[in-house]
Amino acid sequence: MSRFAIIPARSGSKRLPRKNIRSFLGKPILAYSIETAKESGLFTTIYVSTEDDEIAKVATAHGAVALSRPVHLADDLSGTPEVMQHHVGEWQFRTASYFCCIYPCAPLMTVEDLQTGLHELKAYGADYAFSVGTEPLCDAGAWYWGTRNAFAECRPIFGPDSLMIPIPRERVVDVNTEKDWLRAELLYAAMQRKVP
Repeated sequence: MSRFAIIPARSGSKRLPRKNIRSFLGKPILAYSIETAKESGLFTTIYVSTEDDEIAKVATAHGAVALSRPVHLADDLSGTPEVMQHHVGEWQFRTASYFCCIYPCAPLMTVEDLQTGLHELKAYGADYAFSVGTEPLCDAGAWYWGTRNAFAECRPIFGPDSLMIPIPRERVVDVNTEKDWLRAELLYAAMQRKVP
Protein backbone atom coordinates (compact mmCIF):
# COMPACT_ATOMS: atom_id res chain seq x y z
CA MET A 1 0.00 0.00 0.00
CA SER A 2 1.31 3.44 -0.95
CA ARG A 3 2.20 6.08 1.64
CA PHE A 4 2.86 9.71 0.80
CA ALA A 5 4.51 12.65 2.49
CA ILE A 6 3.08 16.08 1.75
CA ILE A 7 5.10 19.12 2.77
CA PRO A 8 3.01 22.32 2.68
CA ALA A 9 5.35 25.18 1.74
CA ARG A 10 3.68 28.41 0.74
CA SER A 11 5.54 31.61 -0.09
CA GLY A 12 3.81 34.10 2.15
CA SER A 13 5.50 33.95 5.57
CA LYS A 14 5.22 37.42 7.13
CA ARG A 15 7.57 37.29 10.13
CA LEU A 16 10.37 35.48 8.28
CA PRO A 17 9.93 36.28 4.58
CA ARG A 18 10.58 33.32 2.25
CA LYS A 19 11.51 31.25 5.29
CA ASN A 20 10.67 27.91 3.65
CA ILE A 21 13.63 28.23 1.28
CA ARG A 22 15.88 30.45 3.40
CA SER A 23 19.42 29.10 3.86
CA PHE A 24 19.76 27.10 7.07
CA LEU A 25 23.41 26.27 7.72
CA GLY A 26 24.20 26.18 4.02
CA LYS A 27 21.09 24.85 2.30
CA PRO A 28 17.38 25.68 2.08
CA ILE A 29 15.61 24.70 5.26
CA LEU A 30 12.99 22.86 3.18
CA ALA A 31 15.73 20.46 2.04
CA TYR A 32 16.11 19.03 5.57
CA SER A 33 12.47 17.91 5.71
CA ILE A 34 12.72 16.34 2.25
CA GLU A 35 15.98 14.55 3.02
CA THR A 36 14.80 13.10 6.34
CA ALA A 37 11.60 11.88 4.70
CA LYS A 38 13.68 10.22 1.96
CA GLU A 39 16.04 8.63 4.46
CA SER A 40 13.12 7.13 6.38
CA GLY A 41 12.20 4.87 3.47
CA LEU A 42 8.56 5.17 4.48
CA PHE A 43 7.16 6.99 1.47
CA THR A 44 6.28 6.04 -2.07
CA THR A 45 6.73 9.69 -3.06
CA ILE A 46 7.48 12.94 -1.22
CA TYR A 47 5.50 15.94 -2.41
CA VAL A 48 5.91 19.64 -1.71
CA SER A 49 2.63 21.52 -1.93
CA THR A 50 3.22 25.09 -3.08
CA GLU A 51 1.87 27.93 -5.19
CA ASP A 52 5.39 29.33 -5.73
CA ASP A 53 7.68 28.54 -8.67
CA GLU A 54 10.92 29.11 -6.76
CA ILE A 55 9.86 26.82 -3.91
CA ALA A 56 8.84 24.20 -6.49
CA LYS A 57 12.32 24.36 -8.06
CA VAL A 58 14.03 23.94 -4.69
CA ALA A 59 11.77 20.98 -3.89
CA THR A 60 12.56 19.29 -7.19
CA ALA A 61 16.30 19.94 -6.83
CA HIS A 62 16.27 18.07 -3.51
CA GLY A 63 14.34 15.04 -4.69
CA ALA A 64 10.70 15.88 -4.02
CA VAL A 65 7.83 16.28 -6.48
CA ALA A 66 6.24 19.72 -6.68
CA LEU A 67 2.49 19.61 -6.11
CA SER A 68 0.41 22.52 -7.38
CA ARG A 69 -1.41 24.26 -4.54
CA PRO A 70 -4.40 26.48 -5.29
CA VAL A 71 -3.75 30.13 -4.50
CA HIS A 72 -6.85 30.29 -2.28
CA LEU A 73 -5.20 27.66 -0.04
CA ALA A 74 -1.95 29.60 0.25
CA ASP A 75 -3.10 32.68 2.15
CA ASP A 76 -2.87 33.52 5.86
CA LEU A 77 -6.32 32.05 6.54
CA SER A 78 -5.62 28.59 5.09
CA GLY A 79 -4.81 25.95 7.67
CA THR A 80 -2.90 22.71 7.33
CA PRO A 81 -6.08 20.55 7.61
CA GLU A 82 -7.69 22.31 4.65
CA VAL A 83 -4.57 21.93 2.51
CA MET A 84 -4.30 18.23 3.34
CA GLN A 85 -8.00 17.67 2.73
CA HIS A 86 -7.64 19.18 -0.74
CA HIS A 87 -4.67 17.05 -1.73
CA VAL A 88 -5.69 13.63 -0.40
CA GLY A 89 -8.68 13.73 -2.73
CA GLU A 90 -6.50 14.04 -5.83
CA TRP A 91 -6.22 11.10 -8.20
CA GLN A 92 -2.55 10.25 -7.54
CA PHE A 93 -3.28 9.57 -3.88
CA ARG A 94 -6.12 7.07 -4.28
CA THR A 95 -3.96 4.07 -3.38
CA ALA A 96 -2.81 5.51 -0.04
CA SER A 97 -4.17 4.66 3.39
CA TYR A 98 -1.71 6.83 5.33
CA PHE A 99 -0.28 10.30 4.79
CA CYS A 100 2.29 12.32 6.65
CA CYS A 101 2.11 16.09 6.64
CA ILE A 102 5.65 17.30 7.29
CA TYR A 103 6.38 20.95 7.93
CA PRO A 104 9.02 22.58 5.74
CA CYS A 105 10.88 24.13 8.70
CA ALA A 106 11.62 20.96 10.67
CA PRO A 107 15.40 20.42 10.50
CA LEU A 108 15.45 18.72 13.92
CA MET A 109 13.07 15.96 12.84
CA THR A 110 14.61 12.48 12.67
CA VAL A 111 13.95 9.29 10.76
CA GLU A 112 13.09 7.63 14.07
CA ASP A 113 10.40 10.26 14.73
CA LEU A 114 8.64 9.42 11.48
CA GLN A 115 8.98 5.68 12.01
CA THR A 116 7.59 5.89 15.54
CA GLY A 117 4.67 8.04 14.43
CA LEU A 118 3.57 5.59 11.75
CA HIS A 119 4.03 2.57 14.02
CA GLU A 120 1.91 4.09 16.80
CA LEU A 121 -0.78 5.31 14.39
CA LYS A 122 -1.21 1.81 12.98
CA ALA A 123 -0.87 0.02 16.33
CA TYR A 124 -3.63 2.03 17.99
CA GLY A 125 -5.88 2.59 14.98
CA ALA A 126 -5.87 6.34 15.63
CA ASP A 127 -6.85 9.15 13.28
CA TYR A 128 -3.57 11.00 13.75
CA ALA A 129 -0.20 10.79 15.48
CA PHE A 130 1.84 13.96 15.88
CA SER A 131 4.99 15.18 17.60
CA VAL A 132 4.81 17.10 20.86
CA GLY A 133 7.17 18.72 23.31
CA THR A 134 6.55 17.87 26.94
CA GLU A 135 8.14 20.76 28.90
CA PRO A 136 5.63 22.37 28.55
CA LEU A 137 3.21 20.22 26.58
CA CYS A 138 2.98 21.72 23.10
CA ASP A 139 2.69 20.85 19.43
CA ALA A 140 6.26 20.36 18.19
CA GLY A 141 5.30 21.75 14.78
CA ALA A 142 7.14 19.06 12.79
CA TRP A 143 4.89 16.30 11.43
CA TYR A 144 1.38 14.82 11.49
CA TRP A 145 0.71 11.24 10.44
CA GLY A 146 -2.91 10.59 9.58
CA THR A 147 -5.25 8.20 7.84
CA ARG A 148 -6.80 9.01 4.49
CA ASN A 149 -10.26 9.29 6.07
CA ALA A 150 -9.10 11.60 8.86
CA PHE A 151 -7.47 14.05 6.44
CA ALA A 152 -10.24 13.74 3.82
CA GLU A 153 -12.92 14.52 6.41
CA CYS A 154 -10.81 17.27 7.98
CA ARG A 155 -11.15 15.71 11.42
CA PRO A 156 -9.54 17.78 14.19
CA ILE A 157 -5.86 16.94 14.57
CA PHE A 158 -6.00 17.79 18.25
CA GLY A 159 -8.88 15.46 19.06
CA PRO A 160 -9.74 12.37 21.12
CA ASP A 161 -8.58 9.97 18.40
CA SER A 162 -5.11 11.48 18.09
CA LEU A 163 -1.84 10.27 19.60
CA MET A 164 0.84 12.55 20.98
CA ILE A 165 4.39 11.34 20.33
CA PRO A 166 6.88 12.97 22.74
CA ILE A 167 9.99 14.56 21.25
CA PRO A 168 13.04 15.50 23.35
CA ARG A 169 12.99 19.12 24.47
CA GLU A 170 16.20 19.93 22.59
CA ARG A 171 14.49 19.07 19.28
CA VAL A 172 11.34 21.16 19.72
CA VAL A 173 11.43 24.50 17.88
CA ASP A 174 8.53 26.11 16.05
CA VAL A 175 10.44 28.41 13.68
CA ASN A 176 8.52 31.70 13.45
CA THR A 177 10.98 34.41 14.46
CA GLU A 178 14.68 35.26 14.08
CA LYS A 179 15.21 34.07 17.64
CA ASP A 180 13.57 30.74 16.81
CA TRP A 181 15.75 30.43 13.71
CA LEU A 182 18.97 31.02 15.62
CA ARG A 183 17.93 28.55 18.33
CA ALA A 184 17.15 25.92 15.69
CA GLU A 185 20.58 26.40 14.10
CA LEU A 186 22.31 26.03 17.45
CA LEU A 187 20.32 22.93 18.38
CA TYR A 188 20.89 21.36 14.97
CA ALA A 189 24.64 21.94 15.23
CA ALA A 190 24.65 20.39 18.70
CA MET A 191 22.64 17.42 17.46
CA GLN A 192 25.14 16.84 14.64
CA ARG A 193 28.03 16.85 17.07
CA LYS A 194 26.42 13.97 18.97
CA VAL A 195 26.19 11.80 15.85
CA PRO A 196 29.02 9.21 15.98
